Amino acid sequence: IDTEDAQIIIILSGKGRIICDKFCMEVKQGNEIFMPASVRNAIFEGNMTAILCNPGITAKYKIID
Repeated sequence: IDTEDAQIIIILSGKGRIICDKFCMEVKQGNEIFMPASVRNAIFEGNMTAILCNPGITAKYKIID
């Protein structure tokens, strides 16, 4: 996922990990993660459903399943 802008990621169900360059974060249902605009090409691994929320003026939302 190329996040383009700052994002708030909410893990709706399941668990897995988010990988950005050399950084890896384990995530599970209920986690909320802030991704700054400088993060590019985040990789989501595992069995999870998440929502990406762009808190900017346009308020875009995207479900990742």
